[in-house]
Amino acid sequence: RPRGPTLRRVDFELPADDDPRRIEVREWIAEHPEPSGPELAAAGYVVPHWPAPWGLDADPIHQLIIDDELRRARIRRPDNTIGIGWAGPTLLAAGTDAQKDRHLGPIISGEEIWCQLFSEPGSGSDLASLSTTAVRDGDEWIVNGQKVWTSLAHHSSFGILIARTNP
Repeated sequence: RPRGPTLRRVDFELPADDDPRRIEVREWIAEHPEPSGPELAAAGYVVPHWPAPWGLDADPIHQLIIDDELRRARIRRPDNTIGIGWAGPTLLAAGTDAQKDRHLGPIISGEEIWCQLFSEPGSGSDLASLSTTAVRDGDEWIVNGQKVWTSLAHHSSFGILIARTNP
């Protein structure tokens, strides 16, 4: 008998083709057969699980329906992995309203690409040996250190920097 938690398979079928959510997405696609990143973002289809106005507060099934319909139409969302996967959720959780207003729209539309500033000379991505520091100076941070091998840096407008703030 196996030890540990029992894993159970979850079987479900996505709602049928006549589901109103599918019809809504298909109608939008018919009106936007080759949508731009800003058009997809405005519709809430880039990050449908995010809250409005950036997403649709979509539950998991609704997200899968949107994914399925975009895939069927061969529509790709903007490619901004660090922005959408890391910067955006961080701003949603901890950003000011001004930061959200400034950054979230361009992140999800793909108009402003973000990179990660993690790796350092001599330590790679080993964050335990992180030597870059950031010291508060009034309303600003003074950063001392060096980053290398920065993913997406050549396309980026902004980056997420990891630095020590408490020695």
